[in-house]
Amino acid sequence: MHEVPGASARDLPAPASPEEVAARFGRPVFGLVPQPHVRELDVLSTVATGEELSEVSVSYSFLAEPGDPTDPRNLVPTVRDIDGWLEKAERDGQPEWFVRGLQSMRFPMVWEAVRTTTRVDPWAATTAERLAAHMEHVLLNTADERQRRDDSGIPSLDAGVTAAHALPANVAVDGAERPGIQIDTDATVIGPSASTCGSSRGGALIMRADRGVDPMPFPLVGDPLVDDRRGEPTPGRLIAAIAATALLLWVALTIGGQAAVVLMFGGMVGLAVLAVAVAVACATVAIVLSALTGRRRIGAAIAVTLLAFVATAVGLVGFGSIPMIWVGFELVHLIVAVLSALVLGLFLEPLWLRIVGALSLVALIVAGAVLLAPENAEPEPSPDALQAQVNFEYFIENGTYPMVADLPGATLAGHPATGEFAHTLMITEDGGVLDIVREAATTSNPDITPCWYLIRETLPLEQTDTLADYASWCVKEGDVWRMVDGTGLARMEDGDLIAVRPAFDPDVANVGGSRPANADEIAAAWATLRPMTEAEVRRHVQWPGVE
Repeated sequence: MHEVPGASARDLPAPASPEEVAARFGRPVFGLVPQPHVRELDVLSTVATGEELSEVSVSYSFLAEPGDPTDPRNLVPTVRDIDGWLEKAERDGQPEWFVRGLQSMRFPMVWEAVRTTTRVDPWAATTAERLAAHMEHVLLNTADERQRRDDSGIPSLDAGVTAAHALPANVAVDGAERPGIQIDTDATVIGPSASTCGSSRGGALIMRADRGVDPMPFPLVGDPLVDDRRGEPTPGRLIAAIAATALLLWVALTIGGQAAVVLMFGGMVGLAVLAVAVAVACATVAIVLSALTGRRRIGAAIAVTLLAFVATAVGLVGFGSIPMIWVGFELVHLIVAVLSALVLGLFLEPLWLRIVGALSLVALIVAGAVLLAPENAEPEPSPDALQAQVNFEYFIENGTYPMVADLPGATLAGHPATGEFAHTLMITEDGGVLDIVREAATTSNPDITPCWYLIRETLPLEQTDTLADYASWCVKEGDVWRMVDGTGLARMEDGDLIAVRPAFDPDVANVGGSRPANADEIAAAWATLRPMTEAEVRRHVQWPGVE
């Protein structure tokens, strides 16, 4: 030990007591069973992962003759020097914890003999890997004869300890044999280990002989160090923690909801109140979790609080949706608070609580996805579209349906209709395009109207002309007018003109036909004419403004 001029242990903080370390660890800290040859040191070694302890190690003083601590066989070779430092520390009024540390140095130390580790391991180390690392760590720091240094000066063991050295073994824990493992590769140290308590592992490194001292005859792992230390919280305390968190979140969400209303109407006070509600909720939830679970869970408190407020914000965005209207926003605060509190299970040890936490998180995510999913609602039709639909339905009920021909192999190509004019285009099996028309005819000369209709596109005759004026184009056979070349047939029926003729070239091109229909195709169509059925009208007729 080297003295630093002007330095005093009084300037240093006192190390945490075993009880304080155990309370922070939140699990049972294992040590050796009480026995005459060992004395537990009151300073524990710890390793932390973030804010939480992941390892706690207990060291011991060893007394070969426990009946007389002053027996020379109990003391280290440098005891005279240590006694000098001890006398000076007492004379200088150094802190009690410092004096006790010097007193323990008078005896051989079983350094970090028992180590308790959590199962929460970001590197997923196995029990064998942890025990091997523990044993190598102890040997490297205590067995000088096994140290080797390379050119860089970094020490290493002459032969490393690995998980492959672990063999099955029974380990005594709390008076009962448990299946575990043991590493036995060193002349002075043996390492057993076992899983305990369902949430922690206990491992011990026991010296066979300390430079000539007889092997220590005692079980390797034993009871928790201090009986009244807080270990794993009971299921009742865990449920109480979740219930208290749900209540705190519900209150915070209710206040935050009112603040959001103020904010939406332009009040920046609402933003300040919302921020305070979030911060206070995080702090109070963290305090409650620490009190009821025995561990600081600041990260968990922040996570569930932010989750609750985000989930509520999503509910506010989707307030107009059907589920929100049914539930009501006040009840949403309670549902979100409960589900967010249950998500705490992900941060707690019992498997059943982790499952509940995972299911609650999935429920919140699914609900949020449903609320934020874009609605596939059809756009509202325009007034013109509504009127067109009304007109079409009126036509269905009262109109005169278009005509169609039952030609083998023919296909319907187009059916524009307006209520007075029904225009059907059909493509025959050979690619000819027919134009079938049913039109309300208002004329003062119905006898010549059919022929005039058949030829009016090519010869602009007046309806006041006589029958003789049409004789070179049409032939009347009974009540049917026929083009002299057979390329058109027409008749009057109940005031409607019904005609079949070749389609004009633009219509042929529009429907994908090959040519206008010929006389044979027109005659075949005329022979099979019939009105369309209502189903055919709804499926095929192209009514202006109706999809």
